[in-house]
Amino acid sequence: MSKSLLKTEGKKVTTHKQIMHTAKKLFEEEGISGVKIERIAHETGISRSTFFTHFNSLDQLLRELADEEIKDLFAAARNSNRGVFERVLLCQLVDDTVPYPYLCMELFVKNLLSREPCNFQELDDALQKTISESAAYNAAKKEFSPKELSALLIGSYFGLVFQKFMHGEAFGDGEDVKLTINKFITLITNRVEDKL
Repeated sequence: MSKSLLKTEGKKVTTHKQIMHTAKKLFEEEGISGVKIERIAHETGISRSTFFTHFNSLDQLLRELADEEIKDLFAAARNSNRGVFERVLLCQLVDDTVPYPYLCMELFVKNLLSREPCNFQELDDALQKTISESAAYNAAKKEFSPKELSALLIGSYFGLVFQKFMHGEAFGDGEDVKLTINKFITLITNRVEDKL
């Protein structure tokens, strides 16, 4: 590949990332429904047509933001030496929620309610697989299926985040949410792991 082609591809990747970063910031500040493509393009410093060379629609941008989140979650969980997979995965989800709590919740809800396959199903599938294969959950599996246990773990995240929104609490660094999730997993598995 020639240097000029590499430079062009590099600029395209940089612009794509800049659009996504700007959109995340705007979505967090104003909500998904409050942000139009023209505003994202303007704030990114590109034309509307350049936006459309990267994304066919606002929905495609949102789906790509959600896909990126899932990829980042799994990469962090796979590359971590911080402990048990489900703890790392859920605590990484909290870490990723901290800078963009409103956007994260809107993306989750929008994806869950869309008629398209939900990319967050990967999270549920991975948790169910981990629970199925883990002896640590044997006692809990006498009362609950891996699917139900996965729902409880994911629900602990959503419940804690929604509770903060309901009470108007600052999200802070998310350490209190991670601590509660870890205590809940310990309760279910009856094991104590190092704190993340």
